[in-house]
Amino acid sequence: MKKRQGFTLIELMTVVAIVGVFAAIGVPSMTEMVRNNRVSSARISFISDLNLAHSEAVKRNTRVLICSGTAVGCSNAADWAATGWIICYDANKDGVCDVAVANNPNPFLVRAPLQNSITLTGPAAAVIYNAIGSQGVTPAATLSFTLQGSWAGAPAGKTISVSPTGFTTTQ
Repeated sequence: MKKRQGFTLIELMTVVAIVGVFAAIGVPSMTEMVRNNRVSSARISFISDLNLAHSEAVKRNTRVLICSGTAVGCSNAADWAATGWIICYDANKDGVCDVAVANNPNPFLVRAPLQNSITLTGPAAAVIYNAIGSQGVTPAATLSFTLQGSWAGAPAGKTISVSPTGFTTTQ
């Protein structure tokens, strides 16, 4: 008589049950990790864009704005996550993006709104970098932004600050 190889139905069901238990344990922590990574990615992107605006102001020796808004221009909304943000030149210092010229698009960076589960709040006015990289001739104070997840149990938000001298820090 030949010995048969394979699994019995009971063995197969036991393995499926064990895999199901591990999946049930792992999926919630995976979801939380994905959410936290999205918030972290948004924070890094925003800080990178603040630094880009700062360096472009110095490099091009002109005033640069970073503000909440779309490709049309600044919306001056305090909810930067819902509107997205733009970086543009403002050489004439009127607080509005200058008109684009050939080979020099303006705004030169447009960020889409963030996902619904992420909030980014800050001043309604634009962050202004002058030609030496500071916020202006007599900047009033440090500008602060708060970025966080908006789901139940989200970790505490991160504060992103722009000093009067134009440098960015995060806590």
